[in-house]
Amino acid sequence: MPATYRDALGSARIVITNYHAFMLREGGDAAGLTKKILTAHRASSPFRETPGQMAQKLGVKAVFDLSATPFFLSGSGYPEGQLFPWVVSDFSLIDAIESGIVKVPCVPVDDNTDNPDAPLYRRLWQAIGKELPKGRRAKKNEAPQDPQLSKALQGALHHLYSDYAKAYTLYAQQAAAGWDVMPPVFIVVCSNTQVSKLVFDWIAGYEKPLANGQRVIVPGNLPIFSNVDGNGPDATWSRRPSTLLIDSQQLESGEALSDDFKLAAAAEIEEF
Repeated sequence: MPATYRDALGSARIVITNYHAFMLREGGDAAGLTKKILTAHRASSPFRETPGQMAQKLGVKAVFDLSATPFFLSGSGYPEGQLFPWVVSDFSLIDAIESGIVKVPCVPVDDNTDNPDAPLYRRLWQAIGKELPKGRRAKKNEAPQDPQLSKALQGALHHLYSDYAKAYTLYAQQAAAGWDVMPPVFIVVCSNTQVSKLVFDWIAGYEKPLANGQRVIVPGNLPIFSNVDGNGPDATWSRRPSTLLIDSQQLESGEALSDDFKLAAAAEIEEF
């Protein structure tokens, strides 16, 4: 959240409750069968409280439904893309980007290959999809492999990274000058957990087993995003990682990169 909005957030009173608290309840002393007979041909039941009665009862002045997709999807029975009838305000994605709340998406459109009629990076998935592994990744106790990415995928990541490095340099200069600016974020979306771990290791670094049974930490290929300090036998996990792996398998396991990384993170938190 931009720093300029944090004071306003701190002044709000927020209550997190189960949605059942907002369900309309039945009232009256009549038996269930009697209610069913009396309301058989009525659109609404006179025994059920109104939304207004529910909100006085709960002591709230208004209820707001916030959604990233405030419209009907295909298969809903309504025209696809039609806004919900209860929408009061629609703050579009473009408005959010221009306001600095949402990051500006970027795709690798530059292409230095020798085929200008069919840029490779514009349709990257069609070029690399069949080469990537399928399904969930192996368990942690299996021997890790060196991350091998195709030249096309490496080229796309390097292209995006070169643009990011320029934006990050500008951000660092503005932040050092005291500007209220947000750092740029680099996000790589992958098709499954095998691919996400493969790309993560290539970007951020990984542990590699040696023939003598020891392990060595290999730095990532994109310096700003590498989670490794140093190189060779003296390499260690950074105390403040630049890159995170977020996928279903990582969230389910709750595992960090390694025991050394956990200790480094713990030390950072304790120091903070």
